[in-house]
Amino acid sequence: MLIYFFECVFSFNQRAVVFGIQMAFVISSYRRTVCGTLRPLDVRIISPPHHLSAGRKVTLECESTGSRPRAVMTWWKGSQKIQTGNEVISDNGNLTLSTLSFVPTADDHGKKFTCTAKNPSLSNSLIEDTRTITVHCK
Repeated sequence: MLIYFFECVFSFNQRAVVFGIQMAFVISSYRRTVCGTLRPLDVRIISPPHHLSAGRKVTLECESTGSRPRAVMTWWKGSQKIQTGNEVISDNGNLTLSTLSFVPTADDHGKKFTCTAKNPSLSNSLIEDTRTITVHCK
């Protein structure tokens, strides 16, 4: 606590009037903690071609933002985990981009492709985005 005392002198009709004011200021301590572990805020498949052709290679991209440390990205075809091809992490680590390249077959028509993002340091941090693909045969 800081205490200040001010004294003022006024002259009125040749008489000096002195009065004092005492003020007390309470300055509470302020502490800011920056959390170093954050869950992913968003995950999105950002390049789903609307129509895929059987036998032609396609690349799907998925981005996740907000996780600290970076999100661990996983791709799924139905209930089957798929090995991802490439991950790019932004300089500040806030954005993770995962790509999945594959050659669709007629059997892939109507299958659900899911991209998940998870911070392994936090339980219940898994979020996902899913797309159902349409495969056209030659």
